[in-house]
Amino acid sequence: MSLSQLLRACPHVYLGWHFEEGIAEPAAAVRLGKVLALAILEDTSGIKARIYRIMTADTSAKTPDGIGPGSLVHQMIAAWGRPKLGAAECALYSSWPAHPHLSWILEFPRAWDCSRLEAFVVDSAPEHLPRDLRAGIVILGK
Repeated sequence: MSLSQLLRACPHVYLGWHFEEGIAEPAAAVRLGKVLALAILEDTSGIKARIYRIMTADTSAKTPDGIGPGSLVHQMIAAWGRPKLGAAECALYSSWPAHPHLSWILEFPRAWDCSRLEAFVVDSAPEHLPRDLRAGIVILGK
């Protein structure tokens, strides 16, 4: 979808910037029903710019099976199976093969620091995940 298509469908957007790993990306904040989402644009070419990712941390956003930001990861595993885990820029990411266009930034475990992430991802057996680990942000797209 292009920015011009988004503006026609949702005329009340807030245009601004999203910082991904320290790099500014053009973005549009938009309400989709009750959910506040952030549409990330490929470039700053104006109304022809295309949306390539949508993100939200809004707990009103749910998959058909009731999973969304704030869900416990062990509940996600029970519903979807073993996740793929990754770490970058001191963040823990997950995805599930059953949902190829969704990925998740997990809430950082309270007792952890960045040095634990790489070792954790190598040994990412679901039984080693903290029981209180939750999904933070859902990402739809690339």
